[in-house]
Amino acid sequence: MGSNEKKRRRSRKQAIFLVLFLLLAVGGLQVWEVYSKHRQLVHVSFSAPDGTASPQFSLEVVATAAKRGQGLMFRKELAANQGMLFVFPTEDIHTFWMKNTYVPLDIIFLDSDFLVLGTLEDMKPLDERRRSIGVPSSYAVELLAGSIAQHGISAGWKMTYRGTIPRPQ
Repeated sequence: MGSNEKKRRRSRKQAIFLVLFLLLAVGGLQVWEVYSKHRQLVHVSFSAPDGTASPQFSLEVVATAAKRGQGLMFRKELAANQGMLFVFPTEDIHTFWMKNTYVPLDIIFLDSDFLVLGTLEDMKPLDERRRSIGVPSSYAVELLAGSIAQHGISAGWKMTYRGTIPRPQ
């Protein structure tokens, strides 16, 4: 076999590899697009009264009873900039537990104007004790444990967002 034939075969293999790679990349983008359509995401940050701000978090919005009930259950990991925003149908005292939740979490409770009312820090995985801040809220945000302490988020801070958040009914 001559060197030209070897070059043609190598070029053919490289072309086939490139075509397969592009097909997989395009397919992956289409899968991500379908997945994202079924998950509503909103980008938020928290600001202190003095202007101090947290980094941006990407939150999955859950506004139905079924999705709120599922929450972050059964997930094995959560990135530092990800979390979940719970939209409740009424302002009430809401409780959380960690049944079937494998990632330690912090929870931020918000009023209907996205003002932080209180927080729960370092919720332990699989703990079935119900916890609350004892104050009516309209929204709650779950973040990776340690996020509240790391960014100094506390009552009186305000959540701002990009995207669409359903309002409590």
